[in-house]
Amino acid sequence: MAALHDGEQYLLEKYTVSTVLSAALTDTTDRLGDVASANTLGLGLDIAKGGFSALPNVREELQSVIREDENDTTGIYPGRVFMNESFTFNTLSEQVRRYRILHIATHAEFVPTIKDASYLVDGNGQQLTIDQIGSLDTQFNNLHLVILSACQTALGGESLDGTEIAGVSSYFLGKNKAEAVLATLWRVDDAGTSLLMQRFYEFMATGKLTKAEALRQAQLSLLNGEATLDQRFDKLGIERGGLVLENASNSSPATLEHPYYWAPFILIGNSL
Repeated sequence: MAALHDGEQYLLEKYTVSTVLSAALTDTTDRLGDVASANTLGLGLDIAKGGFSALPNVREELQSVIREDENDTTGIYPGRVFMNESFTFNTLSEQVRRYRILHIATHAEFVPTIKDASYLVDGNGQQLTIDQIGSLDTQFNNLHLVILSACQTALGGESLDGTEIAGVSSYFLGKNKAEAVLATLWRVDDAGTSLLMQRFYEFMATGKLTKAEALRQAQLSLLNGEATLDQRFDKLGIERGGLVLENASNSSPATLEHPYYWAPFILIGNSL
């Protein structure tokens, strides 16, 4: 929706966009709170595992938004990061109840035609299935926001039982689960996603914006060239790899104004 264009500008430039799966299951009374109280659990995979390609920017993505100790000058929200082998189902199960934000950066697959075939990929290349996620109902009741910065985590298909409409993301939402999920609609760019996530957290941390508006401002910063890959990599002290986007001749590797980079991210549930 954000990428709809009227010939002059994108819908995103005029409106804040969010999605509600069910009004009955959307609690608008809960707020995320300030930075100090919104501790964040980060789970990520950045190496090639189990037939899946490497995601070289995931570590920097999580480190740029999660501050693990007082000496960390890069992170924004307090929390912990579990990368690769330490990102397991047991880690998720044991840790998640302590956190307000859950940020998972890995591969994901939504299979709308086969019940319970959707999954996330854990740090060992194993499938973290919908059944496993569903078994953590009681551990999710402290969560406010789940961020699935992976490929196609909000992609829907023909409905099986009503919950499939927003793909993997729908299984994190509901009574005694998270209030909101930030997910993706297509196979996203690794480096661009990392930058957008950093901007999203920065806008949320001001305490002046709703989650939906923080996402919009993060997307606009890419669209308007206010945030570039060069700026991000300079901050983190790493080298920028090549970035290739077919059929997007107006986008250079350092700029991310094409909708491919910013439009796939949608916020579902409590947008406040």
